[in-house]
Amino acid sequence: MIRYWNVFTTEMAKEKAAEMILRKRGFTVCVPSQERIVRGRTSRASRGSAGPRRIISCPILPRHVFVAFPGQIWGFHDVLALKVITGFIANADKSPGCIPDTQMREFLNACAEDVKPTPQFQLTKGQRVTVKRGAFAELKATVLHANTLKAKILVDLLGRPCETLIEVSKLEVLEPAKKKPALNGKQLQTGANQIRQKSGRRVADRAIQ
Repeated sequence: MIRYWNVFTTEMAKEKAAEMILRKRGFTVCVPSQERIVRGRTSRASRGSAGPRRIISCPILPRHVFVAFPGQIWGFHDVLALKVITGFIANADKSPGCIPDTQMREFLNACAEDVKPTPQFQLTKGQRVTVKRGAFAELKATVLHANTLKAKILVDLLGRPCETLIEVSKLEVLEPAKKKPALNGKQLQTGANQIRQKSGRRVADRAIQ
């Protein structure tokens, strides 16, 4: 009976390889994924034409795999011993971070929903957002970069920042990106006068010395 899950990190683009190896060794493993439409490569002779589109499965959390344990960490070190595994997500006291099975099931159910992205608004780098639905529902995040459909955000997973790609339609802006207010002409003139006064005082002090 599964009681909790641990999150392990892998080498780049080795999530599926780690999943296959762990399944062969009897572990219950999960790599949450989502389908994306990508364009195929074109030959040099037909550079001007777009390649055929195909659907591929991409990890929601790159370089992360979820492994289930029944209660005691009976195979934890066996997982860490694999070459494709680079570490694990830990708590503040460096102990393995555990996700209860009930929360994991909610997470997987949220991953399974298929919401078609539609343009909503343009996000900018540094904006704080909250996830309205999906695998990271109700979590707060920071926008790294975005277009009208997709956004790469930084979310907190067991106290560790993780990057993930998500549809803009699933996000809600918390606050605008912080920008320094522009100075008007009067403020600029006042600042310049203050600098001149400070410079004059320094010259006078040197002359007295």
